[in-house]
Amino acid sequence: IFAYIAGQYDELVCTDINHRASRYVAANFCLNEVHGRILKGDLFHEGLRKERFSRIVSNPPFVALPRPLQSINTRPSLYSIAGVNGTDILQRIVAESHDYLRSNGKLLMVTEVPNIEDSCDLLKLYSEKRFHIGVAYVGADVEEVEVYGQARENEVSETLHQNERWCMEQEEMSIRNRALALIAMKPDDNSGGSVYRFDPSVPKSIDSEEQDEEDAFLTKQGIHFTRSNLIFNS
Repeated sequence: IFAYIAGQYDELVCTDINHRASRYVAANFCLNEVHGRILKGDLFHEGLRKERFSRIVSNPPFVALPRPLQSINTRPSLYSIAGVNGTDILQRIVAESHDYLRSNGKLLMVTEVPNIEDSCDLLKLYSEKRFHIGVAYVGADVEEVEVYGQARENEVSETLHQNERWCMEQEEMSIRNRALALIAMKPDDNSGGSVYRFDPSVPKSIDSEEQDEEDAFLTKQGIHFTRSNLIFNS
């Protein structure tokens, strides 16, 4: 909505399978005095099949849920459930988005991914089409599977005692850690990828009194990637 208000786009289309979420979008349209289409559907609405977009922006569910807990009503405690490894919705978005993007379009997401260091290689597996992929994350946000399992168990119920099962299933899928990330994917025959780690704990430069963004990202490319893919600059 903010990017639309800033005049970066000519049209705004929002879709969600949740009726309550759609009502919030309608309220945001009114509050910001903007006009757009609101469609209720599961990811890409059937009515959009012939349309192509400059940007597709999503914050998909990402919580990994062990199989034994999938028969238990864990909502709304874990409202962002996305399968055993937490990537069920992410996989669908990546697999389908290419057909809805313009040639110079871009898919932007904020979501959690497993094995963050290898996230570009993982995302490539989700689509038969070629993308150039960029991922940025904060080092302090990376959770090892034991920490992740305990945190999710506490969110559901302290009486379920499924932390061991949570960890076991993650390890069976060779998942070492999980982290929230900014993901940008652009259709590109010369597919490639870069992962940028933001680490506020990096010591400041010798000639600087304060740490700057370049210190934290280690590379100028990381700074450029994050700035260029924030909604206002996309």
